[in-house]
Amino acid sequence: MTKLLNKIPDEYLLEDTNYKDKLLKYCQCTYKTQPVYKLLSSITDFKAEVLISEKCAGEGSGSTKKEAEQMCAKNALTIFGVKI
Repeated sequence: MTKLLNKIPDEYLLEDTNYKDKLLKYCQCTYKTQPVYKLLSSITDFKAEVLISEKCAGEGSGSTKKEAEQMCAKNALTIFGVKI
């Protein structure tokens, strides 16, 4: 296991790109609620929005549903001024 970790560059170990988890923690601490993701379309790309207290907090798109939701969360965190 140690040999494997030595081959992985540090920036990959330190970079956390799970924006949905970050947004969840932020919402629980700040608003005492959880974000809700809503799929808007999936014709060519997936488009989604994230709702916090029933208000749109961010939108995003991606080639998969997961990617679109991650982009929603990233955009919402940026709007809230949370360091990502």
